[in-house]
Amino acid sequence: MAGPRSTAPREPMVGRAAELASGLTALAAVAAGTPQAMIISGEAGIGKTRLVRELASRARADGFVVATGVCSPVSGGRLPYGPVSEMLAHLVGEAPELPSLASTSTWQALGPLRMEAPGTSSDSGLAATRLYAAVVDLLLTVSGRHPTMLVVEDVHWVDQASMDLLAFTARRLRQGRVLLVLTVRPERARTRSPDRSALAELRRLPSVHGIELAALSADAVRELVRSVPDPPSDHQVARITDLAQGIPFFALHLARHDADEIPARLRGVLLSSVDEVTDDQRSLLVLLSLVGACEEPELLVRATGGSAERLGAASRDLVRRGLLSVDGSALAFRHALLREVVVADTLPSERVVAHTAAADFWLSGPAADQPHRAAQLAHHLLESGRHGAALHYALKAARHAGAIWAYEDARACYAGVERIWGLVPDAERVSGVRQITVLCEAATACRWCGRPEDALLRLQHADRLVVTELDRATVAHRRGQVLWATGDMHASLEAYRLALGALPPQADDHLRASLLAALAQGCMATGQARSATEWAAQAIAASTLTGDQRIRLHASITAAVAQAQLGDVDAAVSGLTLLLPEVRGLDDLELVLRCYGNLTFALGVGCRFEQLAEAAAEGIAAAARYGPVISLASTLISNQVNALVALGRWDEAVRVATDALADLTAEGVAGHLHASLAEVAVARGDEAEADRQLASARAFGGQNPYVAATVAITEADHHLWNHRPAEAAAVLAEALPGLRKQDDALLIMEACWRALRAEADRVETTVPLRRTGPSGARDELVGVARDAAAGTALPVCAAVLSAVEAEADRVDATDRPEQWTAVVAANAALGRRHVQAYGSLRLAVAHLRGQARSRAEVALRAAHAEAVALGAVPLIEEISTVARVGGLRLGPDAGSSARSDAHGGAASVADSLGLTPREREVLAMLMTGATNRMIARALFISERTASVHVSNILPKLGAANRTEAARIALRLNLDSLG
Repeated sequence: MAGPRSTAPREPMVGRAAELASGLTALAAVAAGTPQAMIISGEAGIGKTRLVRELASRARADGFVVATGVCSPVSGGRLPYGPVSEMLAHLVGEAPELPSLASTSTWQALGPLRMEAPGTSSDSGLAATRLYAAVVDLLLTVSGRHPTMLVVEDVHWVDQASMDLLAFTARRLRQGRVLLVLTVRPERARTRSPDRSALAELRRLPSVHGIELAALSADAVRELVRSVPDPPSDHQVARITDLAQGIPFFALHLARHDADEIPARLRGVLLSSVDEVTDDQRSLLVLLSLVGACEEPELLVRATGGSAERLGAASRDLVRRGLLSVDGSALAFRHALLREVVVADTLPSERVVAHTAAADFWLSGPAADQPHRAAQLAHHLLESGRHGAALHYALKAARHAGAIWAYEDARACYAGVERIWGLVPDAERVSGVRQITVLCEAATACRWCGRPEDALLRLQHADRLVVTELDRATVAHRRGQVLWATGDMHASLEAYRLALGALPPQADDHLRASLLAALAQGCMATGQARSATEWAAQAIAASTLTGDQRIRLHASITAAVAQAQLGDVDAAVSGLTLLLPEVRGLDDLELVLRCYGNLTFALGVGCRFEQLAEAAAEGIAAAARYGPVISLASTLISNQVNALVALGRWDEAVRVATDALADLTAEGVAGHLHASLAEVAVARGDEAEADRQLASARAFGGQNPYVAATVAITEADHHLWNHRPAEAAAVLAEALPGLRKQDDALLIMEACWRALRAEADRVETTVPLRRTGPSGARDELVGVARDAAAGTALPVCAAVLSAVEAEADRVDATDRPEQWTAVVAANAALGRRHVQAYGSLRLAVAHLRGQARSRAEVALRAAHAEAVALGAVPLIEEISTVARVGGLRLGPDAGSSARSDAHGGAASVADSLGLTPREREVLAMLMTGATNRMIARALFISERTASVHVSNILPKLGAANRTEAARIALRLNLDSLG
């Protein structure tokens, strides 16, 4: 297949056998169907490009499609997605059938890479993800027909948008015959931000291999130098070898000099090449150093006084001498080192002349109206002293970068606008834009590229420029958006309220509707469901008047979710289901995902897990047309994980959550996923994993009230299953006041249940035993839970309330079997298997206390079977302890051997343990914390005899010491058995 070829001379491959073998191994793996990525690093001139060209040649010979993009080191105005756009053009050139093979939605989504306007005006981060996903989809399509090698050279000069896209692609390509090769200078990667962190992250991926090119050996340098036409003498070869220091580029460049022209120092090697050029050649070199590889002969001819003949003569000689090369139709420096020498040696006056030539050329042609050229044009205008025109194009470039979701480039462009602004007298009149508007736009760019502090600084500046109340409302609105992005939801809501209060009654109805919808969503997300319902109703009314369908649908979705939070799941599910056709018809990715995501949330709240699975599958299918679901439909995935956890399908939940976390581009849902993984780890008894996931959940979602509440409850469970009730109570005591300010009844009740369980566990395991009567704290928790339940009709809330009341009675050992029977039945109906098993455990203990041993055995066997099926290790250990000390069997024959509860001579738990009457008396005193001397005095026996009784009791209870014996007895309420 035809593709761009370089006219640069092909040097032999010397001293790179191991590196070439590594690359060929990667090519073979890709040909066999396993995607690979390679990062080739080495200092300037070390031979990165030569190795890549050799691999590309071998790949083409094996039927690969090869496409290359180069990151340009131009002096300013880099093109967002520049190397990726170049790579896409080469890809289509080598596989012309590709546009017809790609789906319509994929090809449309690739518009920004084809210098076309994006298909959507949304500034959501999901829009950028859709573009990234389209690239992955396209690569899967082309690699299905041809193995594909993609090369991006000089990543140390990459723009942030391209780096984000490349990193996404490397993470997402888990299938397909694709090899991605990046070349980078390590010293640049250490100092430049866009590539440094991304490359470090990529190197950790198992599919990414690193090749570090070291300096050639002296023997390899000598072999390389002798391979050139008309090789130098042995004496010259020795001198070149010593001077080149193992750098192939320098060795070859020195070999082209005459013997008496070889400089004494390496620094002079390239300077001498530049010093020997004519005036026309120098002008051409200076121009190319500023504009990069150039395919515009009309521009280049300006460097030679407008003479095409002089241009031809100058360029031919520079190519012959190895300073320039022709790649396809573009004239470029043969090596970046040569450009750097020209840049360092160029006079300011020469730069102005070159910038002026470039600006005049592009202003006179179609480039003046091409948004993707605006940044370059602004730079050349600024450097040639035309500040007013530079301001116009800098602003145009910033808005274009934002429109194609290259937010870091947009931020940099807006920073340029701010610098130019002060150079232009009456900048607002010249640009036709108010400065406060520019600052608000810049803040949005900073928000989307993850620089909230920069965004807030610009909004502070904007505050000082406020003239009208509409200005004040606009700035406050942007501030609310930035604060929301930081996770500070409450501060965001305050900003939105301030904006709404400042908005004049008749001003900007679109802004009013947007603010109302934002307030509704904010209240919903922070658990203020009733307020969310009120704000959503106002937003729907306002957006209906303005005809803004997107805002109306967003507000309608929020209203439905608030209904689910308040317990009316039927209304929520019905409302969201009715919205789906309109949402799908609008073809807005964000709305599609939000509607399906919240439908699954509502079904989850109602514990309708089977319906949730169906809705999630439908939502995933709807999202699939936009790109990889894990990257796009993160909320759907999160709700799916929650359902899997509740259903006890923990392995599946861990797999789905882990895959999602590996591919997430929006980190907002990461906190929820880590919290779900922590819940599974706690239930399985994996303490280290639980601690790790809890820490990650706090890091990613600690500012989100829902994540924070879930983390607190899971952390409390972690303490409870590890017999740390005091720590669990402390965690919940801190979390409950904040939860009570929310309208989420389920979270409040779950927290109250854990707090009461902590108190019951504390009482049961306290030595000496101090059973207490009704306590104020216990009654308050029960009251809080009952109040929360009164405001909702959710079945799951009724199930949790039954556990709350049973746990409260357990504090003073008055809980009854019928209470735990209700807990088991309610949770079994809802599919909450772990809670169901815990309820069965408590039911068994309650039966033991009432001396109903066969019923206790049946309940304990049910608990054990469920716990084993789940892999709930801490619960299994609790069940085993009860079985051991209660003399109950967990095997399949347990029921047949149990004695009838109705029999008048039913044995007590103490009888089953083989405790004598005297041993029961001693055990009762152990539960009060009595010493052997105290026992002896109370029972009128010797201290030695008391010690013997204690020693006999320990093995019967399976206890290691007297304290553990007392705690086991307390846990089984043996103090109440006769």
